[in-house]
Amino acid sequence: MVPLRVGGGTRIKILEAFGFRRPVVSTTMGAQGIDVTPGTHLLIGDTPRAFAARCVRLIETPDLGKHLAARAFQFVKTHHTPAVIQELLRRDHRRA
Repeated sequence: MVPLRVGGGTRIKILEAFGFRRPVVSTTMGAQGIDVTPGTHLLIGDTPRAFAARCVRLIETPDLGKHLAARAFQFVKTHHTPAVIQELLRRDHRRA
């Protein structure tokens, strides 16, 4: 759960949860900086009521959590592994 309402920067804890195959419920602000799709990689709730409803939905629908976690894990493997980050840094260095 990432109920952030203010802040900045990339949310490393969300990426860590994805890497551990854990479903995530966040606010839009909490997931800011990560190119994910709500309903595909995680659930978003921006009001206290909506956030709580998304958490309850995960509890009541275990298969939803499994599917979100599987897609989120694939997202991390595709976009946020050390090898991917190294390649991005190499490309940026070559452009400079």
